[in-house]
Amino acid sequence: MSLLSQTEPDKLIGLLRSEIGEIIQSWIVLNIYDYKARELQTEDLLHDMQNKNLQLLNLVRAKFRDDIISRLSELSTSKHGRLNFGFAADKFKIQKEEIKNFSDYLKEKHLVFRRNKNIAHKEISPTWNQIDPHPVISKSVLLRAVGWAISIMKQFDKVYYGENYRKLWEEERKRRYEMEPAAPKYLLLPYIARIEMNEKK
Repeated sequence: MSLLSQTEPDKLIGLLRSEIGEIIQSWIVLNIYDYKARELQTEDLLHDMQNKNLQLLNLVRAKFRDDIISRLSELSTSKHGRLNFGFAADKFKIQKEEIKNFSDYLKEKHLVFRRNKNIAHKEISPTWNQIDPHPVISKSVLLRAVGWAISIMKQFDKVYYGENYRKLWEEERKRRYEMEPAAPKYLLLPYIARIEMNEKK
């Protein structure tokens, strides 16, 4: 029996949603630290370089950017038995073209390259004389990639849960700035939202 047929659809879609939840939370925290860093920045570059609080913020910002890039890159792959959109597309038989376009975008904008060279599964050049590039990923590119991933996830939820999926995401959107652990919160989203909606009746 293949991994495709063995994998329970509820588990696959739940774990995918939890991964998207981690990306959403990292994006929110990144924006918070971006704002705090801008508050500390001055027009004096030397002063900014000596500002330890600003240096710490920049380190944290870089970590969250890398986390988002790494998770998005993993989602854009298609290996069965791994947590990615391609596996889900084959399981549910939908969105194959959309996910291919998403994957192509991440490659075109160097997110996958940056993950492979600088973040995880690191590829190295054979000698010190060869300089490994360090591509810069703009905030707008990252925003589009995050939004696209959320849109793909919502479509999987729509197919699996029906039109009620909109209410699930709307309820969670109201709480997205609550810094609870994202993975279990989004994994259990259908159950938490259903309980809360029943309590309101």
